Amino acid sequence: MRMTGTAIAIVATALTLGACGGGATVDNQGNAPQTVPPLVKSTKTQEAAEGTSTSVPTSTTRADGGAAAPAPKDGAVQEVSTLPASPTRPEKEQRLLDELKKQGIKVEGVEDQMVSVADGVCVSDKDNTTVGAVSGQLIEQKRTDKSFEDVSGILVKTAKEAYC
Repeated sequence: MRMTGTAIAIVATALTLGACGGGATVDNQGNAPQTVPPLVKSTKTQEAAEGTSTSVPTSTTRADGGAAAPAPKDGAVQEVSTLPASPTRPEKEQRLLDELKKQGIKVEGVEDQMVSVADGVCVSDKDNTTVGAVSGQLIEQKRTDKSFEDVSGILVKTAKEAYC
């Protein structure tokens, strides 16, 4: 029975494709030119006379009729010799991160995640699955040598004392 169904599907597909095939979709028999004429650049006066323009607009108009900021333009590439200074963190975030470092957790590169966990603890420390997930990640990433329970406790305690 299965073979019959497969055979019917193959025949139906072949008939469908065959029905589409038949005629050529491109007429190569006509008087098509053998060469392509060169492209001609239009000049500013031709564009003005025709009312067309190929330039990028320099500014846009807002819905209220006022002028918006100028449209961005591509410019020359410049080599970067120094990295931009990282923005300073608010005092309570820095206090949290410093305390986590003192407790033996390496937070370099995951500062935003640590702040996010602290935010979650401040909202609700009961049944907070994020604390457990992040604790496991910190251990797996070798950012601490403490046990899962210790890391979870440190995250909750530090968030409450240094951040909330």
